[in-house]
Amino acid sequence: MQQMERARIAAIIQARMGSTRLPGKVLEDIGGETMLARVVMRTKQARSLHETIVAITTAKKDNAIVDECQRLDCAVYRGRNMTYWIVITKLRWPTRLIL
Repeated sequence: MQQMERARIAAIIQARMGSTRLPGKVLEDIGGETMLARVVMRTKQARSLHETIVAITTAKKDNAIVDECQRLDCAVYRGRNMTYWIVITKLRWPTRLIL
């Protein structure tokens, strides 16, 4: 009996610094870690996921998110808008499912 190939699953975390009510909230400190760090670390704990990718805009103010992703050893993708992020991420990373 041939084994089924296990589907590769990626989580895309959408993040941006430009919020009207609380700008920069994604990098706000919450108990010693940034909000983004907490989400990335929790996502990486999911046993069924193979990739965790942070999707951000091309705005200069999002450069700080790139630095945080490097610190967290997390893949990052920059794109024009959320729909674009999902489509291009699907093409760039060899995954079958995206959450």
